[in-house]
Amino acid sequence: GVVLDSDQYNIEFSVNRSSNSSSNGAEIKLLYINDDTFNLFKQDYEIQIIAGYRKGIIGLIFLGNIDEIEKERDSVIILATEKNADIKNNSIIESFTPNTKQSDIVKKLLNTTGLDVGKFHINPENDYQLYRGETFHGTVEESLDKMASKTNCIWYIKKDLIYFHPANYEYDKTFINADSGLLEFNKKNEDEYILVSKLNHTLDENMILEVEYEENKKIDVDSSMWNKKFSL
Repeated sequence: GVVLDSDQYNIEFSVNRSSNSSSNGAEIKLLYINDDTFNLFKQDYEIQIIAGYRKGIIGLIFLGNIDEIEKERDSVIILATEKNADIKNNSIIESFTPNTKQSDIVKKLLNTTGLDVGKFHINPENDYQLYRGETFHGTVEESLDKMASKTNCIWYIKKDLIYFHPANYEYDKTFINADSGLLEFNKKNEDEYILVSKLNHTLDENMILEVEYEENKKIDVDSSMWNKKFSL
């Protein structure tokens, strides 16, 4: 692949993320480029955003495929989504014999995506054997939606990994304070907060964020249902 560094190019980007099976998307804009740079971008090509600060945290913000390329004089706008085109479009015809456990069915479906698994778990009370088996005739996305409903789970793709687990399963925990990038933290209403921080790739969906909003004053925030937007 080709690396375009912000030291040499004027790059702007915005990434929208959420904790559901719909695609997380990115809009990337490069300013003041020539045709050679424009021609580097092709529809369906993989694209990554790695960002941070030289004296801080640098890491992967987004990994997906290019959906649209818009040329504007000496600039280009690239719209991309995380890697779920195959899941949305590929059909699956699969039958499972009677008394197959639901976890075995989901594992097989996840294998068809070609993605590595980030987290996989089904609570024991929902991992029962299907007396009549199960048959799938549709897309991989529809099949995963069906099994998520049966097992009371969610599934989603994040940074080239696929996840399937209950909504509140084993949160990772990340700490943030003024020294690690926290700029603002305000209560919006009874159970919602507005947080503004410097760019930090460790802030993710489905995690507990330990916020030190004042010296020696901390609060844990459940980010499983948050909407998050990275921009630079």
